[in-house]
Amino acid sequence: MEAKVATLRIVVPEPVAALSGLKVTRDGEVLRPEALNKYMPVDKGTYVLKATANGKHPWTRQAHIHADGFEASFTVVMRDL
Repeated sequence: MEAKVATLRIVVPEPVAALSGLKVTRDGEVLRPEALNKYMPVDKGTYVLKATANGKHPWTRQAHIHADGFEASFTVVMRDL
């Protein structure tokens, strides 16, 4: 039997996606728009998720993927400076 792959989703709501200068990263790697808002396969481990945009406080979360088949989802929320 084949093990299920762990997945991670970073949800970027439309108002956030429209922000000037928006950049979303996972462990420092900028994520392309097509990698957002859907579950993407990841290895087990801990990931640092960050989002920045002009005039907004940075958003940061840690994703702890601890088992095969695990699904994690995080929604980016940006607050004014």
